[in-house]
Amino acid sequence: MSQGQARLSTLTSRNKTVFNLTDITPTQFAQYNNDSAILYQTSSNMPYYSIDNSFKVDNVIAFITSSGKRGLLWVKLVGGDFATQQAGSLEFEYKMAQ
Repeated sequence: MSQGQARLSTLTSRNKTVFNLTDITPTQFAQYNNDSAILYQTSSNMPYYSIDNSFKVDNVIAFITSSGKRGLLWVKLVGGDFATQQAGSLEFEYKMAQ
């Protein structure tokens, strides 16, 4: 896993990514080691939403990018305050289907 900072103002393009909160635990996330588990969690018949301030520690969130890439992310740390628009940070691990 790489670490780094990326601010929205530095991104050259912004693509839509849709999210769905799962009931996967962090322990289960750690055990996922193949594409079939990720693809099952990101099936096309699941509802997807844009997430604003819904990232909470230990949530596992399924996502699909605008180009169709599918994955899961485990939220490990949330900093800042969305309600007051204070700058913050988000730390997560992710797994992508190939």
